[in-house]
Amino acid sequence: MSKPELWENPAFVTRVDEWFLRGKPKQNPIDWNPNPWIEAFPEHAPFLKELRLQSLGYLGRDLVRETLLRYADDGKYLEGFLAVMIWGYADDARGPFRTKRILDQPRAIESITEAFHSLAQEDISSAYNSLVTSGPDHLGPAFATKYLYFAAPEEMNPQPVILDSLVAQGLDLWSNYKVSSASASAKQYLNFLDYIATSAENLKISSEELELLIFSEVAKLNGNQSWANRQQIKDITHAQRKAWGILLASEIMLRVPEAVLLQTQPGGGQYDCFSIRGKTNTGNLEADFNLNGSIHFFKPVVQHYEWEELIERGAASTCEMLAESFGWDKHVSQIESKTSAYAFRTLAKLAIQNITNPDWDFNCIVIDSSVYGLTINQEALSKFSGLPSDLSDYPEIDGMPKEAWFWGLDVGGYLIDVIDMYAPDF
Repeated sequence: MSKPELWENPAFVTRVDEWFLRGKPKQNPIDWNPNPWIEAFPEHAPFLKELRLQSLGYLGRDLVRETLLRYADDGKYLEGFLAVMIWGYADDARGPFRTKRILDQPRAIESITEAFHSLAQEDISSAYNSLVTSGPDHLGPAFATKYLYFAAPEEMNPQPVILDSLVAQGLDLWSNYKVSSASASAKQYLNFLDYIATSAENLKISSEELELLIFSEVAKLNGNQSWANRQQIKDITHAQRKAWGILLASEIMLRVPEAVLLQTQPGGGQYDCFSIRGKTNTGNLEADFNLNGSIHFFKPVVQHYEWEELIERGAASTCEMLAESFGWDKHVSQIESKTSAYAFRTLAKLAIQNITNPDWDFNCIVIDSSVYGLTINQEALSKFSGLPSDLSDYPEIDGMPKEAWFWGLDVGGYLIDVIDMYAPDF
């Protein structure tokens, strides 16, 4: 079966949304040891020591680019190449040897210089060929494209981005696009850049941001924390919990077609909850996400999580992990997932887009309280929903009234719209 395009795959789109929720964190810089590099390149010891002293020893993307361009302004291209290779190899002990094996070849410096000047003329194909096709041995696309990425003028279109094994693995995992990071030709690299640009445009991010996300998300899956962009969030606000809660709930519903979401205040220390229930009270899924406390699963397995744990792992990765224990589908099936699940996913998207707007909010029209019973905002329903008179097509939600399918959007304390989460043409 053909996979969806990258920008249409829920498993990846959720990761993009999580990145926005975290405040668009950058990739973690590396903490590198200069001694093996000084031993391999003693003639460049002053440069390497200077590079190490900057940013308290951390080497991130911004510093690599700044270093490469600053030295290139003085006609020095090898230093910038070294900075790229140090960053690219991170804590891999083979880095100094492999880099020296490249730079010891007679054509190496000439190839790097030609590539830099070709990029200045926005000729990506020639730059790629200078480094890969006719460049020094052992410099393949993975590291050559790292250099192209850092050396390219900022406003180039398409923008060169990195094509390494992690990016290729991510595209193979989350899209129908395949490209080799070991043997791609210049034409194949340009086609890759076009696909990345198209995907980024559909996701409303830049090509550079998309490559970073693919790269770092695959690194997380592979357990390589050197390249992760995880970011712990302290002092989580109510709005952040609410956005993360509905994002996690919608991810679950994409995998469990019988699940649905409502708001409850069950008591016993559980107040202001997002509650996932089956459409009937015989369902095998029950969870309460306490927006003022913790995340609690009661069925199929009793388990509790802190919000910080969810945010660090991410909603998509959390669902993929829980799927193994709870018996869910690990990956989302767009065919089998219900329209209502995508409706809640759309509400999650709205919550993410409005996360910094203190006047924006959303709530279920029906709230189930153990103290006061059911509360239904009938005024909202009559004013906004165009509610069918009998709701005969609407399934009950674990004993809740059928009006529980409706959610309201608020701005500044005023209800501005009501969304029917079960509308078949949503």
